[in-house]
Amino acid sequence: MADFWSPRLLYRGRPVAGRSQAILHTLFESVNEGLFILDTTPQGFIFKACNPAFAQWMGLAPQALNNVDPREALPIDIAGAFYDNGHQCLSQKVSVRFQATIHSRSLIVTLSPVLEEDAPVQQMVGACQDITDLKVAEAMLQRSQLRLQRQNQTLMQLAHNQALASGNLNEALHQITEAAAEIIEVERVGVWLYNPERTKLVCIDLYDRSLQAHREAKPLDVQVYPAYFEALQNERAIAAADVLTDPRTHELGKSYLLGSEIRALLDAPVRLGGRVVGVICHEHTGGSRAWVGEELAFAGSVADLVTLALEASERQQAEQALRRAEERYRIFFEEAIEGIFFTTATGQCVSANPMLAKILGYESPGELIEHLTDVSRQLYVDPQRRQEFLRQIDENGAVWGFESAVYCKDGSTTWISENTRAVRDSNGILMGYEGTVENITARRRDQAIIEYMAYFDSLTGLANRERFDQDLEEACSRRKAKI
Repeated sequence: MADFWSPRLLYRGRPVAGRSQAILHTLFESVNEGLFILDTTPQGFIFKACNPAFAQWMGLAPQALNNVDPREALPIDIAGAFYDNGHQCLSQKVSVRFQATIHSRSLIVTLSPVLEEDAPVQQMVGACQDITDLKVAEAMLQRSQLRLQRQNQTLMQLAHNQALASGNLNEALHQITEAAAEIIEVERVGVWLYNPERTKLVCIDLYDRSLQAHREAKPLDVQVYPAYFEALQNERAIAAADVLTDPRTHELGKSYLLGSEIRALLDAPVRLGGRVVGVICHEHTGGSRAWVGEELAFAGSVADLVTLALEASERQQAEQALRRAEERYRIFFEEAIEGIFFTTATGQCVSANPMLAKILGYESPGELIEHLTDVSRQLYVDPQRRQEFLRQIDENGAVWGFESAVYCKDGSTTWISENTRAVRDSNGILMGYEGTVENITARRRDQAIIEYMAYFDSLTGLANRERFDQDLEEACSRRKAKI
């Protein structure tokens, strides 16, 4: 293409001087972008000049394109793109840009018309930019975004899963390990937890993707794998591209990985209450694997889901234990042979069991609670007994076997024995009193009969000698006291 660089070369319709021509020639030949010039002919277009970069991308020598129609030198689809966009460039006298792919290279091609005053466009200058690496990066970014979107959708579904919310630990772990294996595309995913002594990691669930089955595995002894367990305590994730060469995991090859095809691990510690309680393991087979950033983030999020499952399970167990305790207390409260109560500090009864209602002659605990609003005034036959009750509570915090005569619903009296303690809040403020009540009316009656029989003659009803001696001794004591 030496003729192109003759002294008759024009740039924007003006002759180019020799020095400037040499500079343009050097630039044309040396730049990394593909450059070319198309001339118009009655039959179409021909390449008037091209630089080595353009010829290389087209897979041809520069000489092979000299005065050649694009349709003769380039693939049909590429030549068609040159013609379609070339006609647009000529007719509109504006630059046009289009993409083309040739020999696995992605190119951005720009055609610009060479404009001369009062003359039709006869030439176009073209520039090609190789965007193959950019396209590859865009494709990788798109795949990464798709993976991230898929991961986020999976995490969202798992987080709202009924098994996790209800505290069904086994089912929740099954769904977590299955989803993790599919998303990260690994052969196995397992959840391991420390035993109470923290001497071993015990496999709670191990999902095999090929077999689509959950199975068990032998525990791992902490002392046998010190490097691995140290990393587990200190790192957010253990991303081992090759477990046999990674210093954190090579110990596992001695036993756990022996005989398996596992070559890469992505392990994330499971933390509960700020403490590492286990790990979720993603095990890759068939060769080493370089884990990418979103996979590490996903593994950490999956570990957080395991934490949520453990917390939900513990909460469910606590709630079940509470319900059992409440049921036991309800049975005890309702079927107790003693009266049970709680009164406020002001003396209002707010809780009572059926036996207390029975002792005081009420039809139900509800009727008793509704009626008994001031025990000082309504309950005790002798109001001083209530004051004595409060004094002993204030001194000792509780009373035991405190006996008093009390009124029943119908106005009759009965004797009770109370075991009561003061109830205070965390600040020591008195909230009320709770305790038990025993009906001792029969015992008090029997005791009175025994005392009567001890001091009075059963036939005459007169005081006997023992009673006479007791009365005489009391009289002498009073006389001495007066003297």
